[in-house]
Amino acid sequence: MSSTSIHPAPRSPRPRDLLHGLARGAGHLLAHLADAPGGGRWFRSPSRGRALETALTLHLLRREGLRPAWQPRLVTWLEGHPADDPFTRAIVGAVLGRAGDRGADAAVAAILRDVAYARDRKHALLHALLAEVGLGPVDPSPLVIGAAAPPSFHRFARIYAAGITLLRARHQGLPIAALPESAWLRDQQGPDGSWEAQGLTTLVALLGLGRSFPACFDRGLEFLARSQRDDGGIPFCDLGIFGTAVAGLALRESGAALVPADVGDFLAARQADDGAWAFDDGVVQTDLDTATQVAQLLARLGPQRHRAPLQRAHRYLLAMQRPDGGFPTYVHAGESEVTMTANAVLALSLALPGAPALLPAIGRGLRFLPAHQRGDGSFERSWSRCETYSMFRVLWALDTARAAGVRLDRADERALAAMERRALTYLCAHQHDDGSFGAVPGAPGDALSTAYGLGALCSLRRPERAGLAAAALLARQTDDGAFPSPPDMVGPRPFVYDDPLLSTTFSVLALGLAARLAHRQPLAA
Repeated sequence: MSSTSIHPAPRSPRPRDLLHGLARGAGHLLAHLADAPGGGRWFRSPSRGRALETALTLHLLRREGLRPAWQPRLVTWLEGHPADDPFTRAIVGAVLGRAGDRGADAAVAAILRDVAYARDRKHALLHALLAEVGLGPVDPSPLVIGAAAPPSFHRFARIYAAGITLLRARHQGLPIAALPESAWLRDQQGPDGSWEAQGLTTLVALLGLGRSFPACFDRGLEFLARSQRDDGGIPFCDLGIFGTAVAGLALRESGAALVPADVGDFLAARQADDGAWAFDDGVVQTDLDTATQVAQLLARLGPQRHRAPLQRAHRYLLAMQRPDGGFPTYVHAGESEVTMTANAVLALSLALPGAPALLPAIGRGLRFLPAHQRGDGSFERSWSRCETYSMFRVLWALDTARAAGVRLDRADERALAAMERRALTYLCAHQHDDGSFGAVPGAPGDALSTAYGLGALCSLRRPERAGLAAAALLARQTDDGAFPSPPDMVGPRPFVYDDPLLSTTFSVLALGLAARLAHRQPLAA
């Protein structure tokens, strides 16, 4: 691909340079290892503040006439951190008194354009927030919440739906405290005062409830105050459990450093009753993404030491598989997703030597993947803004399954081989001249997108392309060993938030895969 390079066109790194960069990245990760509440250790990297939560916090305080001394700090943060999507810009502009209602509907349409899941629910949420800040009419259509919600509604969706219902009722002048949604929502508040340890879910709940339940409201406001970052921003969430799992996995898979055993013990102790894990302490809703990362790490750290939690995790994964062979993120009734399916295939493949009964589920998962590849070779981006993320997950899962001895019939193997060819075509077409990858076609190269692309190329056993990507990635490493990159994770989809450690985590993982590939074949450009 012809493009303007940020850095000079590199040659493949020498083995010692590759290992040196890998070791420095591992050191940066290990510097974030800290004692966890209740025992064990975890990798802590608090997410940065986000404009959406910060603006809505300011709006809530103004609406309720509370904490005037807190408000200027929120204003200062918003003025110094421009929103990166049209919907959030509309919200921030309204809260700061810089915009009217022009373009609000267009902002919703723009942000939802590429959303593949739960579009109707997100449409209702966004319009409710626009109406709350004065940028649109109130939508009176009913929403179903609580015990009556459909099976596809996970816990976050139910909280949002209850909050939306109360926001609409509030704008219609209805008595909030008398509505059944109020009591249901109040009962979902966590001990820390939040709803699922998230800024946005907590704000939607507080905006809906208002001060109808003073003690509940005050606890929620205190959660927001505690979560405020030093620079004044309010974050979306933290990824304590998920982040610990992927950081530990990166260190273990890369061979760059030993992962302390108490990291595995910390994770095992936080397994939920359903056999899965939530992404952070204080979150009730488990998810397959976190569960598969934890299961992979526990299998790498000691399958015998963690035998019981791994068995429960495998039962959870088998129960989550859909009739189409795919896996959803949150609940069995949800839609199958490519990246979740790849994660499940990988986690189950690691356990396959000692659990042959897992083979049918792995086979069904593998058959799901080629059928959901786009024509250009890419896949739906899932919980990332990067096209290379889901591609890396899929190709790494397939490589791991083959290493575990998984083979399908001829027709299925041909489909998987064709999937790999299409993926390689995409990667070759969109790799920049300097070896890097951008988040989407046409975007400048960045460290995290490049790390995902490097991992994908390593899984395809393409040393020449992998060498270029490794060189581009190492060129972006800073003196402290980190690999800084633009924010990547999204939640709720498609809103981006920033966990600064994830870029280094996946860079270490990708460089470890590159080092492993280099042992088989030199990374010659």
